Amino acid sequence: MVKTNRVEYGDARSRAGSVASQCRVRCPQRTSSASAGDGGRYTAPYRSGFTLVELLAVVGIMAIILVIALPSFDAFKLRSSSSAIPTLISTLRLARQYAITHRQDVFVVFPDGREAYSPPGDVTKAYTAYAVIASNRATDRYEYITEWKTLPKGVFFHPNTSISTSTVFNSCAPGSLTSFPFPNDSGADRDLCTVKFRPNGRAYVIEYSASKGYSWSCFGTTWIPLTAGYLEVNTNAGTTMSPIILSDTNIIKIANMTGQIYIE
Repeated sequence: MVKTNRVEYGDARSRAGSVASQCRVRCPQRTSSASAGDGGRYTAPYRSGFTLVELLAVVGIMAIILVIALPSFDAFKLRSSSSAIPTLISTLRLARQYAITHRQDVFVVFPDGREAYSPPGDVTKAYTAYAVIASNRATDRYEYITEWKTLPKGVFFHPNTSISTSTVFNSCAPGSLTSFPFPNDSGADRDLCTVKFRPNGRAYVIEYSASKGYSWSCFGTTWIPLTAGYLEVNTNAGTTMSPIILSDTNIIKIANMTGQIYIE
């Protein structure tokens, strides 16, 4: 009986080993989390990736960040045009003081985009730059007393002359009244929009009337409009493109009779 039991026991072990071997080959591998109490269930191997819930959560967070950031972009956009105001006002006041101190006519000039530029690369100054020029009575010539000052990127002088008849870009005359060397003392003459300060401290701009034609006038108020957006230029043709306005226009005003400069 003992011998028979040994044979049967050995046969049982042999059969168990055969079943285990077949299971290793054919059955899915048990995960490391499987235990004896899991009822013998097997799970598929783990694969990395995003679930739909996780993806939706990420999209929702990005949407919230975008909503929060948009007002900040708007604030930056509006600040960008006003950031040019202090420098421009300072230049205007210095020009006026120079005229009073040196007893000279002083011009703050603003290139516009009415005519093509030659050389065409100078068109980059249109509606984005300004400089101060003095009239030297001794030599009967104009001299630049400042370098060209350029507005911050994305900021330019509003080119629409219909904003007001008082806008500085209406202060330009064909001929010699507003003809200055450009872009420096030795450059060819070009008609530039300008505000003139005389030794009496008053500001003068060009006005047109049927009786006088183009002439200097110190009556009224001069507007210098600043805005933010996109202003493209064609440096091959020397011309400006239609601007895209993205923010409200800030207006610097000059009370011509007194020369006082202030912000609207």
